[in-house]
Amino acid sequence: RFKAQPAIIAMMRGPRSLRAEVQKARCYDEGFGGALSDCLREVGADVVARGAPGKILRTDLSGASLGSSGGNGGREAVALRAELDEKTHALQALQRNYESVSTLSAGQAQQLLELQRQRGDHDGEVERLQKECARLQAELRQRREDGDAASTNMRKSLEELRQRLAASDKRASDLQDALKVATAQLKNS
Repeated sequence: RFKAQPAIIAMMRGPRSLRAEVQKARCYDEGFGGALSDCLREVGADVVARGAPGKILRTDLSGASLGSSGGNGGREAVALRAELDEKTHALQALQRNYESVSTLSAGQAQQLLELQRQRGDHDGEVERLQKECARLQAELRQRREDGDAASTNMRKSLEELRQRLAASDKRASDLQDALKVATAQLKNS
């Protein structure tokens, strides 16, 4: 009636009643049954009874899972363990990143406080220098005014001295003229 293919029988890992059901489905129409078998193989799914008949689970038909013992529960446990490990690694990486960011943030906060303190010191220094500059400008202005006043006084004194000198020169000239006249009169007399 139906020749079972050894590869397909070897792939089946279910109870004997389930295998019989699958073989009956294949025997209905050999052309269709072969296509069904190929279709199931390509999709990568097989139906396996677990515990009692009627509780069927869809399982993976990949080569690694076919040879593994422990059934679907073992594969699920391995998959869950791998997912847990992956999430644990991701969480650890996230924790390291958080710690790095926290460390950088704390360093930046400390640096900000230091810069604010330095800015306060610099602002105080600038204010002190501005006050000193204003004082020095006022002192310079006062000295210029004093210098201008002294210069004005000196010009006045120089002008007075020139006038006195001119008056003295004139008087000396007049006296010399008078002396010449008196000497000439004495000679003539």
